[in-house]
Amino acid sequence: MGYTIGVVMLVGFGCSGASNFGIAVCGSVEPGGQLDPQVAGTMVVAPDEKHVAFLRDPHTIEAGCISRGAQLELGTLVVLELQSDGSACQRVVADDVSSYSVFFSSDSQDLVFRDGVDHCGVGRLKAADSHGSNVRLVHGSVSSDVGIGSTVFFTVQDEDYDLGAPIAGGKTISLGTHSEFGDPRYASNATGTAFAYRKYGSDHGVADGSLVLIALPSGRSQTLVDGAAEELGNRIWSPRGNWLAFCHGPKGAAELASLTLVAADGSTRIDVSTNSACYAFTFSPDDAWLVYPEIDSSGGTRLLTYSLKDRSSVALGVLPEGDFSLAFSDESASVVATVDLTTSVTSPIYAGPAGTAGSLRVLVDTLAFPVGIVSAGGYVAVPNGNWTAVPTGYWTVGVYPVSGGAPVTIPGSDPLFEPGVPQPHLLLRQYPPSAIAIAATDGTAATTHAVPDFISFATWLGSAAVYGTAPDSSDLVTISALTSAGAVTTLLASEIGAYAWAPIPAPTRLFYSRTVATAGGPVGVSYADLPR
Repeated sequence: MGYTIGVVMLVGFGCSGASNFGIAVCGSVEPGGQLDPQVAGTMVVAPDEKHVAFLRDPHTIEAGCISRGAQLELGTLVVLELQSDGSACQRVVADDVSSYSVFFSSDSQDLVFRDGVDHCGVGRLKAADSHGSNVRLVHGSVSSDVGIGSTVFFTVQDEDYDLGAPIAGGKTISLGTHSEFGDPRYASNATGTAFAYRKYGSDHGVADGSLVLIALPSGRSQTLVDGAAEELGNRIWSPRGNWLAFCHGPKGAAELASLTLVAADGSTRIDVSTNSACYAFTFSPDDAWLVYPEIDSSGGTRLLTYSLKDRSSVALGVLPEGDFSLAFSDESASVVATVDLTTSVTSPIYAGPAGTAGSLRVLVDTLAFPVGIVSAGGYVAVPNGNWTAVPTGYWTVGVYPVSGGAPVTIPGSDPLFEPGVPQPHLLLRQYPPSAIAIAATDGTAATTHAVPDFISFATWLGSAAVYGTAPDSSDLVTISALTSAGAVTTLLASEIGAYAWAPIPAPTRLFYSRTVATAGGPVGVSYADLPR
């Protein structure tokens, strides 16, 4: 990319003084290069990949008011908008903005941020259009904020209440006393259109321990569980935010056993089970299924799936006695259950197609309770947690067919299936020596790509396996992508300080920045197109 726009920006913005706030400066740019030539740090990318917010001249301050030794990163907030004709425009928006306070709305039309942040992390919560204009005050003296979907949730200094407001503008709604862990993100659905959590005291005129659903942005409330008559147990939102599942039972009951679903807008309530083992249940990624346990007369646990489409339950099979975790495959087709047996040191892993009666089967019985299990395309990848010393030390992953059959064992750890395709490739990290491996869905035909340094991250961005490497103790990351099942390597950025991409399933661009010039390039903000 040429530097023409950088010169224009320098002339237009000068030294980022208050008199230059809100001025849009535009210029032509060439794809694949530098967007801004000044020192830049943390970035946030809108879902449309056309709007990028970043901190210019970032610096840290001591935040002793928060905790001893804590630090805050602050900087001048700049918003850059990429135009369809190949040009770009940017605005300086605010000073002393916290790097953790900037969020775009899910429709990419607006953003929120805290400016004037002090050593206690308190600042003014403001919103603006996504290109940085039309700045307006949401609330003063805000100590924390998080943007989820269409709503910003926040807390005010020295107050015990959570608040919510539409990012696009509208009235602020009181959400009652602080939610679980003091963080409202645990109580909001994924779209920011509903809020539900256990109430403390007499919030919203209901008894302590009640579960209240609040519709946003209207603020209309609905009591789901009355704490005066019932006890409230576990509750979770579905991944897409359409449903809330929660357990409840009569006041003083020895165990809670009623499992209920309610639509995010409160219009539909479904009583799924009155005999549920309420400590574990989960939704499928597409919001189509709920898997949940019921007490079985054999002493084990019967595992069932409930279809949100057909409004019916199917028993997959019975799990032995013990603690267990439940998950769906990435495409929502299969259920995986891992059991920590009370009578054995082993942990069997079960799997079966969702909605198929009697389909549950044991895939493997491991010696340690495994973590990092993933499933897609009719297969389950299980990190075995054991260090193999021959021929050289390495971790291994077993890949098991859900339908049954012999597994394939390959060196590696941290398995991830490629998203959004029927037969996804499998991405793994290998060490020693450091390498990235990509295999077929069933674990065969692995292609290994050696890397020179520590692997700082590895993930799928669409069909590109993107990974970062850095020398030991270095904060500068080099990012590359593998395509064609690992056969083709593309360098995206060298020795960068920060990076980001849009929060969508298949991003097309990687944005990155530097606060210092390196061998990889100059300071500033740049982007690279991801290979496909």
